[in-house]
Amino acid sequence: MSVAVPHTINAAYASKYDLPKPYVSRALDAVLIPINHASRHRYQIPPKLRGVYVLAVAPHGVAARQGIRPGDVLATVRHQPISTPTDVDRLVWAALAVSATSFLFGVNRGTEAADVVEVNTNITVNNFNTNVSVNNISQWTSVDNREEWTQIVDQYDDEMETSLNDTSYREDDSQPGDSSPDANATSDADDD
Repeated sequence: MSVAVPHTINAAYASKYDLPKPYVSRALDAVLIPINHASRHRYQIPPKLRGVYVLAVAPHGVAARQGIRPGDVLATVRHQPISTPTDVDRLVWAALAVSATSFLFGVNRGTEAADVVEVNTNITVNNFNTNVSVNNISQWTSVDNREEWTQIVDQYDDEMETSLNDTSYREDDSQPGDSSPDANATSDADDD
């Protein structure tokens, strides 16, 4: 009689980081996750907070430059509530379509829903056109220590790669400013 031995090492590894699917925000150069029971438990997110959790930011990306940091809870973009990570890119993209480049984020760093600070952020279409490599994300600044962050990136690299290729935040395939040939030829080069 033969007995099948389950792959307990892989199962244990997989369950160690039982997090919701991470999403790489092109608008912020940040890894965001939905807030659910698993993320609340792992990161001790207070029960009253709503929004998405900032898991990591690119060291010189938009979020880091504008003061959004790992461990923040993003509650709103331009006073619109955020409930999923894709909401961030969808709301920013929609505002860019009407030529907005200044974005007020409601960021929660406290324990109460009212503990929101407003962070003003400048974002352009170029943020969405910048190439981000999943291979570099393990070097981003995270709430986790370097070893654990690298393991999380390794475990969720397919999901992060998928989110980088996802353009569902766009209602169509157009770029904001497509109607004008010079729309993207602005002085945004100074933003980097």
